[in-house]
Amino acid sequence: MPSAALDDTAALSRNAIHERRTIQPERDLSREYFQREFSGQADEWKQPQRERVLDFILSHHRPRQPMRFFGFPAAMWTFEKMIQDRRPDAKFIGVERSWQVLEYGVRHMPGERTEFEKVEIKTGAIDTFKSSQSRIAHFHAEHFWEMSRFFIGSRAARRQFVQTFFGWTAAWIDPFTSITGRFRESLHRVPARFVENYGNFPLVVSFSIGREYEFESNGSDPFMNRVELVRSELSKNQFRDFVVVDAFTSGREGGVQMGTVCGVVVPRK
Repeated sequence: MPSAALDDTAALSRNAIHERRTIQPERDLSREYFQREFSGQADEWKQPQRERVLDFILSHHRPRQPMRFFGFPAAMWTFEKMIQDRRPDAKFIGVERSWQVLEYGVRHMPGERTEFEKVEIKTGAIDTFKSSQSRIAHFHAEHFWEMSRFFIGSRAARRQFVQTFFGWTAAWIDPFTSITGRFRESLHRVPARFVENYGNFPLVVSFSIGREYEFESNGSDPFMNRVELVRSELSKNQFRDFVVVDAFTSGREGGVQMGTVCGVVVPRK
């Protein structure tokens, strides 16, 4: 092929690649995730899980105690709204790692007078949105746990951080991840984030069930091995224990299976 023809072919190829990149931009996985999961496609299997968790939390939360619920509300705040329908006075705290999902979900936050607010700490500022009933922070869950452990700042700033994000009376830890090393390490810090008194508090932990071979050995039940690991990690707190009340699996047929452990944080005897 003549040199001029080769040059023309190369130019056409470059133009085709440019057009393809223009027409099909880089995939935005976070947008795809919440468009798929929160457009109703997940409800056929997610809703029964939510209802079971809701019944557990409400039946184990002290009726006269104001509810301060911590969770992962994602884009639609669906579970928080379910709580609000049953407990209109409830307050909500959440974290979200994707700014796009967080910002999209602001319109669905329970409460009124939604506004953006930075929570100042020594190392910078935490971006949050708050309403009369809710607050959500732009945090990766693992960073949030580490922040609660190794807080850098003045005593007053630490006090503000604790008052803003902790003091829960109920929680659902549902970060849509398998039981990784980091997730496991973070669990034993969770019981200390509840309100500081000697009451019993409902706590639910969910995780995706992958092929973690450590749970498949010795011919025992792999799911119950995971349940026991969650229980043991949550019971490492010096002052509090975790008692399992319910455990179950859920998921779409042929899709990701989720494990859920429902229990109560109790004072250690």
